[in-house]
Amino acid sequence: MARATYDRGEMDAFVLTRALSTFERSLISGNSRYDQFFFQNKNNVLTDAEIRGMDFFLEIKQVVPIVTMILILRIILLKIMDFMKTIPTLEGFD
Repeated sequence: MARATYDRGEMDAFVLTRALSTFERSLISGNSRYDQFFFQNKNNVLTDAEIRGMDFFLEIKQVVPIVTMILILRIILLKIMDFMKTIPTLEGFD
């Protein structure tokens, strides 16, 4: 159906990205309880548990990139250490 909509013979990156973005735009409600809380500043629409869940999610969202960066740096360090083991030493040279 997406191929016919965009008049393409095959499924390619163009068709896939356009179909996904069209689908994502259809998911926006505009008036959910979260939208009312966040965009319309209605503080009484979410329960305490929902607000705690939102706060937890937002905290995790900030922590994940830091943890990811630490893991990447550790992997890079291990690769450098492995490389250093392959370099011949200069023992016996004064």
